Amino acid sequence: MRTAAEVVVIACLWVGASSAVLSRRRAIWTAGVALAALALAALLALLGAPVAAAFLGAGGFVGAVIASMGRPPGRGGLLPAGSAPVLTLCVVVGALSAWIGGSVLSGPGGAGGRTAALVLIGLGAMRLVANREPDRVAGPAILTALGLGAAAALAPVGLAAAAAAGGTAALAGVLARVPASAS
Repeated sequence: MRTAAEVVVIACLWVGASSAVLSRRRAIWTAGVALAALALAALLALLGAPVAAAFLGAGGFVGAVIASMGRPPGRGGLLPAGSAPVLTLCVVVGALSAWIGGSVLSGPGGAGGRTAALVLIGLGAMRLVANREPDRVAGPAILTALGLGAAAALAPVGLAAAAAAGGTAALAGVLARVPASAS
């Protein structure tokens, strides 16, 4: 990682994504997804991709806000009972992402961009696979879309894919508002 700013932004991204994955309370996972989206936008802007940063940051933020509107507030806090395995997995995903993104993978975007994409994809996909509650699908879906968009934005011709991923993140928030009986 090139700068201390990248490290701080990636730490904020991990904290946001982890809180979105851990919490059952609507306000906490909304704030977590929004923090992850804004941290990703800041990182992409640092890496020289301001347009992709705008698309992904706006898409993730709007998706998180829309997904949380009209939902029950949820129960528990940041660490509800029984969250120790998920917390451990969040730490492991963060550490593995930093190692793989920083030393194993190579390519455009630098270690910081690869690490951020791996954190978002890893945490989002992990929660999507392990989810038992339909009300908690929107946050992980938005995180996964943001991670895929970040990976695409790092490629030399990835602007269209980043724009599509930002739209997908916002769409995931809209679709989360559709009642289960209507789908």
